Amino acid sequence: MQGTLDPLQALVLAGLSASVTIVVSGSVVIVGNTVHFLEKQGSCDDSFLNQQVLSYITPLLSEGGEQITDESLQSTELEITQVN
Repeated sequence: MQGTLDPLQALVLAGLSASVTIVVSGSVVIVGNTVHFLEKQGSCDDSFLNQQVLSYITPLLSEGGEQITDESLQSTELEITQVN
């Protein structure tokens, strides 16, 4: 029996292990739910996030600003590649 944990130490170790497991699992769930929420919001045209972005960029566009799209980025990358 020499060198083994006494019952109190074993209970504390088990409690600590369970606490760490709960914190890590909870963190994974929270991050997963947040990513799912943001993906869903980003893919819907009438989503809250898209409405907020639209309300922010509308005055900028009316003042002569230009909205950058994926297509314009791809053409810019193509031009840079052709120059190099």
